[in-house]
Amino acid sequence: LAPASRLSVGKEGAAFEVGGRRGELRATPHLLGARTGTEMLAHDAYYRFLADRFQPDPGALERLRAEARDVRVLTFFGSWCPHCRDHVPFLLKTEQALGRARVRFDFYGLPRAGMSAEPEAAKWGITGVPTSILLVDGREVGRIPNDGWSHPEQSLVRLLGGASAS
Repeated sequence: LAPASRLSVGKEGAAFEVGGRRGELRATPHLLGARTGTEMLAHDAYYRFLADRFQPDPGALERLRAEARDVRVLTFFGSWCPHCRDHVPFLLKTEQALGRARVRFDFYGLPRAGMSAEPEAAKWGITGVPTSILLVDGREVGRIPNDGWSHPEQSLVRLLGGASAS
């Protein structure tokens, strides 16, 4: 096989030309700080790929839709983190499937280096990602456990079941 064109590589990525058309590959910066689920899905094709294929449990979704309390799911993630890449899309799909339910989802991207020193992470005692904190009426009632990421909607329902109504 002979090269189709010359590949030029620089700090911003790589460029090449094939059949008179120029192509570029650019590194995508990590997502840092407060983010929406929509932003995360737009940023990462792999997140979209996994989210599109995930089917949340319909019964768990109904339970979450019926929640009358103020529920917030605060998720810390790293767009550089392989565990986040494999699991956070399931939570993104859950957020999409819930639509206008009272459950609110907030995402916060952390840097690879100095993650725990990031002020928002330090405030919540974050030492690893992904970490999702379930807050009911502003009070932390639990976190999605490591084994709970395969179906985060079910984990949220279990955590809500243990949170008594105020």
